[in-house]
Amino acid sequence: MKSTIRRLALFTLVLSLPLLSGASMLSCADPVAPAADTISLRAADATPATPLTASDPNPQKDETVYVSLALSGEVERIEVVNRLYGMAGTWIEPDPYLTLESLTDGIQPVREPGKMRVECPEGVDVYLQGTLDPATPLPFGVEITWLLDGEPVPADQLAGASGNMGLRLSVTPGPESMREWTARLLLQATVTLDLRTARDIRADGAARLVAGSSYTLSYSLPGSLLTPDEGVASAAAGDPAASLGAPWEISFTGVEFQMPAITLTAMPLSSDLLGMGGLTGGLKELQEGAAALAESSTALSGGLDALQTGMGPGAAAMGLPELTAGAQALSQGQQALADGLAALGEQVDRMAGGTDTPLRSFAAPDGTPPATLQFLYRTPALEPPHAAESVEPPAPESGGIWQNLLDLFRK
Repeated sequence: MKSTIRRLALFTLVLSLPLLSGASMLSCADPVAPAADTISLRAADATPATPLTASDPNPQKDETVYVSLALSGEVERIEVVNRLYGMAGTWIEPDPYLTLESLTDGIQPVREPGKMRVECPEGVDVYLQGTLDPATPLPFGVEITWLLDGEPVPADQLAGASGNMGLRLSVTPGPESMREWTARLLLQATVTLDLRTARDIRADGAARLVAGSSYTLSYSLPGSLLTPDEGVASAAAGDPAASLGAPWEISFTGVEFQMPAITLTAMPLSSDLLGMGGLTGGLKELQEGAAALAESSTALSGGLDALQTGMGPGAAAMGLPELTAGAQALSQGQQALADGLAALGEQVDRMAGGTDTPLRSFAAPDGTPPATLQFLYRTPALEPPHAAESVEPPAPESGGIWQNLLDLFRK
């Protein structure tokens, strides 16, 4: 009987090899996400810049959306900068802009109802800057609440003040019309405090970087975690992802407080960006191994149960009932592991946006899809009001040396 048990144990170990293989791949996956300061236009990395003509169906464009926020998070201005490159001829695009200007000398767009035309010389990158209506829907909404002694106050009330201070930074998904972009973007928020004007800083969940007197806090949030899957009304209350959109809270002691701008960047999320290429492959093998292990454990449990029935009363003396119960528990545990790994795989796919295909243009969805698309939200710096410069009264005009002598003798 002992040899039978040893064989069963060896069989279980062999079935576990795919599980261990998947775990090793998981441990080798690169967990490092790109730093916030690496966000830049990298069209050359996304699509090779090859000479194109006006008739080519794949001209190339980079699109950067600049969102100017008030200190409350309210949108004040939206500007879009397009870089047109890799072609020669006439570029025709939809024109959703309130204003439009060229940032390239000697080139001006021609605006017509609903569209624009621009002549692109061969070998010349053309930059166009347009403004959109501030009410234009965005992939993310931002709200900033400023606190003084635990009470919400206008931001300017903190400027130059001292005391117990804090802020709450809330990020919400855009409307349903923005879901295509929200679900595919990775949002990174950066808050920088000056250690000379902010002390005893507390910020749960933030990544921290100290450089000199600058104390930088950063947060990352895949937009896909803010957008429930189709057919799901909302995230479950117990789902950890449901709390990621909750306000990020920072508290500190202010001393004549001031701080630089708060910035939020959003760029398309891909498996390469997250270093998930090896992770997804490892999870697949891990899931397959766990499923095979669960199936074999079920077969083992059934076999032991049949053996116990066939042996009759003698089975109890050999401990088969306990062995059968243990095999059943093992089968249930392995099935739960397989189900959990399947759910983890789905969540990883969700975080990676499910696809690496390029996003449509945000400013002109029916226009040329951009090779790169990114959003930059930015508030103004919070600074104390500048004191009015003191103006000394003008000195009385002198009457010259003779007048001064006369005045001296009159005293």
